[in-house]
Amino acid sequence: MDPAENLIAIACIIFNWPEGNHRICIDLGLLDGDGAHPQAAGRTLFPSGRFQDDILPSDDLQVDIFGRYITFQSSRRSTVYGGFNEENEEQWCLQIWDWRQSTTSSFVISDTIINPEDGESFDYCFLGNNRLLTVGKDLKLYSIENLSRAPQLLACFLMPVSVTSIESLIPMDDDIMPGSRLQMQAQRPMWTSDPKNRLLSLVARIQSATSKSFTFVISTRIFFDLQVSVFEGMEVIPWKCWGPLNARIFPHDLRCRVGVCGNRVLHTFPATGATADDEDPSDDTDYKLYMMDFSPSAVAHRQGLGRVVTEPSIIETTESAETLTSSLPYVVVVSDRTFDPDQLMDIWVDKDRIYLPKPNTEDPDSVGYLRLR
Repeated sequence: MDPAENLIAIACIIFNWPEGNHRICIDLGLLDGDGAHPQAAGRTLFPSGRFQDDILPSDDLQVDIFGRYITFQSSRRSTVYGGFNEENEEQWCLQIWDWRQSTTSSFVISDTIINPEDGESFDYCFLGNNRLLTVGKDLKLYSIENLSRAPQLLACFLMPVSVTSIESLIPMDDDIMPGSRLQMQAQRPMWTSDPKNRLLSLVARIQSATSKSFTFVISTRIFFDLQVSVFEGMEVIPWKCWGPLNARIFPHDLRCRVGVCGNRVLHTFPATGATADDEDPSDDTDYKLYMMDFSPSAVAHRQGLGRVVTEPSIIETTESAETLTSSLPYVVVVSDRTFDPDQLMDIWVDKDRIYLPKPNTEDPDSVGYLRLR
């Protein structure tokens, strides 16, 4: 449902038992009444033939509305047998409609993960009205200006080293709209923003002897600067060409929490007495909140608040001393107080508040907040 559009979308699987086949359709309606939506191209959306034929009733299916777009995705995990080898795989498909323009679409994206890790899956988000970013082992950027034809891959941004799984954190924003698997914010911000100057965050588990995890904070402007000379003629862009100047990498332990809002990232790090490199910190480890603002204006005009960080940071990713360097400038403010893990079971951040779960024996679902200044 999308109350702002007064729209409800319902995905249906219709079985034809004698023939043993099925078809899929998405019915559109009004939230506040009956009949067709006055802005919709039609009452029913129909997936493309090959997308519909690949769907099984047992698949994980999801329909979502993001402004002018409706998405329908399926995910299926299965075991593939080949000779003496047995492999698990996850197949993921996504189809997109501009529901105001057409009831059909040929825009279908699909991918497969071989032997997926726990929690590993594909994600996606809209960057404005004409670009889509998918998140997997690498980041793939597509043009969505014409949904009546096959997706146009603009570029593939390679992630550094071997990433085994990624958790995507993207703000709920009018211009950066996350897919259904992405972590949502506590409430929808009431302002608009430029999708060329926002942030996304990836929590990545990197293949190494210690299976370390890291937070990648990435400026979305890199997905709009494909005409720069260093990228000219490149569809596959190595990390060294795009990452160091447009990202920051931080250690991430199992109890760290991350929130993203606009140009700000809220990250929890162990306080004094523990290190951010601890993969499994003790239960009595306390944490501090780090609010990082990556907007160029904050870096240039911090007005005495926080500390400006412009020097490169170097992260060691493996026991063989392999390192990654990143240098996206930011301003950081560290909380005076510390928090125990029970106070940081989750966090959300919007324009001027930080939301934390508030343990309450009378109301276990209560949420407290800290005001940002």
